[in-house]
Amino acid sequence: TPSGPGSATPGPQGVNPAVLERAQTVLAQVQKLDSVMALALGKEETQNRLIDAHAGLQEFAASPESEALPLTVANLRLALAYYRRRLDAEDSFARASAKEALLKARTYLKNYEETGKEEPAQP
Repeated sequence: TPSGPGSATPGPQGVNPAVLERAQTVLAQVQKLDSVMALALGKEETQNRLIDAHAGLQEFAASPESEALPLTVANLRLALAYYRRRLDAEDSFARASAKEALLKARTYLKNYEETGKEEPAQP
């Protein structure tokens, strides 16, 4: 089978597989951070995960690919801001807010994967 651009199985109209893959990678980094916080593996490990997730998100957000996913990027940024607050201030509400933003980002990305748009079509 040929390889290169266009040889990937085409998804729904408007879905760019490269964008999807990069966004899923960043989402996975943020989810790892959430897991580390859930397991309370220590502040240093949590800070390292936060730095990794933030760097991944910044890199993705600075790329042209991210323009297809503004809601996903915005919610991942929000999640990271809350995780940082949780780490700095021992703010128990911050983690709940972070998880909510992470869930929204995951939902927007899933919608994009299935339909090529972050938001579901309005009835």
